[in-house]
Amino acid sequence: MEAFLTLSRIAARQSYSRPKDSELLQLKHASTSRFLHTSRRVTKPLSSTSALTFVQQRWQSSSESPRRTQNEVLEAEQEEAFLKAQHVQQPSISAAVFYFVSFGVFAFTLAAYSSLKQTNDVAEKLREGSLLQRLSDRFLGGAVPGKITSFLNRGHDDSLQNDFAQNCWGIGVDELKLMQMEHLMRAKQASEGLQWLRDRDIPASIKVPITQAYQTLANKVLNISISQQMILPILFVNTVVFILWTRSPWSARLTQFLRTNFLHRPSSGSTHTMLTSAFSHQAPFHFILNNFALWTFGGATLYHAIQQKDIKGNIPEALPVLHFLAFFATAGVFAAMTSHIGSAIRFGRIAQRLGLDEAKRTVGRTSSLGSSGAIYAVVAMTACTDPETRLSIILLPFFSFPIKYGVMGILALDVAGWIRGWRTFDHVAHLGGALFGFLYYQYGVQFYATIKQYVAKLMKVGPYDPSRSKNQSTS
Repeated sequence: MEAFLTLSRIAARQSYSRPKDSELLQLKHASTSRFLHTSRRVTKPLSSTSALTFVQQRWQSSSESPRRTQNEVLEAEQEEAFLKAQHVQQPSISAAVFYFVSFGVFAFTLAAYSSLKQTNDVAEKLREGSLLQRLSDRFLGGAVPGKITSFLNRGHDDSLQNDFAQNCWGIGVDELKLMQMEHLMRAKQASEGLQWLRDRDIPASIKVPITQAYQTLANKVLNISISQQMILPILFVNTVVFILWTRSPWSARLTQFLRTNFLHRPSSGSTHTMLTSAFSHQAPFHFILNNFALWTFGGATLYHAIQQKDIKGNIPEALPVLHFLAFFATAGVFAAMTSHIGSAIRFGRIAQRLGLDEAKRTVGRTSSLGSSGAIYAVVAMTACTDPETRLSIILLPFFSFPIKYGVMGILALDVAGWIRGWRTFDHVAHLGGALFGFLYYQYGVQFYATIKQYVAKLMKVGPYDPSRSKNQSTS
């Protein structure tokens, strides 16, 4: 697998200038401050003098665009009003840890339940006998637009599956057939949607372009790889939140909503933002690079980890999308938790050395957003599952190196930045995300398989379906 990605793309950030401690002490009664929200994970407040000077310079040098300058002034005023209205407190480590644990259990349990329910429906279709062959003949014969044979003909090593995995949904119902049937069922839905459009009583001048657009979209969706299917929901959420950020300067209410719910500020006392901030990108450069990195690596690494581990008692799924979504979201929360803990420690140290008010003005106003921590987890797991995967620097495409060396180099920089106190990036969140990826490769796959077993017992599906077991024993 060839992944073309610059190392800087994984940890994309925008730099900022951090005010000195002496300057912060002099600006004790500052009336205006300005945030530069960067990638996962750190943003810092500028001093009031810097913010006012910035606005004045833009007003003087941009006489041809006064509307933009007025928006900047309004944004600064809204931000200061928002910060004044917030309650700043010592970040709670226990609250962050509790949220991570509870969310992780909930996310993986929900993913297991939904995935098993979907897989059970697919398995029932397969057990009907020749349905798979009938659907294959129908859709591969031309009833569905586009080509889907590329998916059905993908290689699959059955030797990696134990007897339990090959038969827990029925005799001969293995993982490959489950995935093929799920894909054909989606193709059937696409075909029905196309037929519905054709049956509408609308002018041909409108119907034809709509039908063609639907066919094109259906072709692309049906032929997309499993790896990229896993990340499409994440890209969709990231895009929606990014669009909201781009519209926020024109709406004070929207701005307040986003700052309250899609920025994680450890001193605010809110913990749900540990999740929502992982899908939040404010700067276009940050949004593009993070999503391109996610698209490059995709979700295949999680599927490969499951195959490599060959977990005993693992129940196959028709589509591992929900598993990856739970993994990605929990990785983002874990990265935010490590950043939260680091902020709590810094808050306490500054409060002891310079006073509580100083800690509130500095660490108390620090916020963060972005999915870099979760992407670090994906990259770290890729290095575990396939350490010889080659990475190339986009400006030097002729030069490539194994991902294991790239990950070690990035983590070495983050460790150095953490020790030396560099504030351009949130190195603690990066290291936390990578740690989650390593730990999940070692223990997480088995953890999820265990959850699926408990959920399957409660649902009485798969190997715990009493009616199917009785029928098999009778035959």
